[in-house]
Amino acid sequence: PCSKASGAPHCCARHLRGYRMGSPPEPHDKISYVTDIEGNWEFFVRFIDLSEALSLIALPAHGSPAAQVDLQDGWQLVVGGDCCDKGGAVGGSIRVVSTLVELKRRYPTRVTLILGNRDVNKMRMTSELSEGQLAHERLSTTPGPYWVPESKRVAPCAFLRATAAQQLGRAGLAASLSVAELASGYNTLPNRLRWMLKETMGADGEFERRRAEIALPRGSD
Repeated sequence: PCSKASGAPHCCARHLRGYRMGSPPEPHDKISYVTDIEGNWEFFVRFIDLSEALSLIALPAHGSPAAQVDLQDGWQLVVGGDCCDKGGAVGGSIRVVSTLVELKRRYPTRVTLILGNRDVNKMRMTSELSEGQLAHERLSTTPGPYWVPESKRVAPCAFLRATAAQQLGRAGLAASLSVAELASGYNTLPNRLRWMLKETMGADGEFERRRAEIALPRGSD
């Protein structure tokens, strides 16, 4: 059976027999498949509620971002990637990924996690947000993402100038800032992360969504 919730990412649960991925399933195992959750916690919880394979035992609590979810006997779970980045009402990337990782820990031979582009591109953060890459003297020469069409490509310097204009409330004043002034006042780790998410990963607003999600009291949905 397949289902698509209105306004939610594409997802379908497929009950397949004889399909092999990772550790060979038992001959009569069924497979539940979900993909493109994209940080939408509310959608993920609805998927679990509708699934024959999964049971929601407890929502995140006691300081842990992971929900307790059981995988029923005779089932394999395959996650097709793109688990994070967009979110729902608040943002759910942290809870979605934590819950999936915990499922993999508990059922290592029956849960298969496939990485999508939205998952793999986070590996760039350790290098691109390093101290050397954020050095002020590199700001004016750091280009925008080459894979984005040139007409839409935004370099960090341009992004930070737009950020300055928004915070100062005067575009003219921001435009008059030298690169050195722009670097010293706005070339911060949070702002560069905002640039990466918006201009290179197609995840505008994810910084604020994750901050809001972290602030949620555990035990809240």
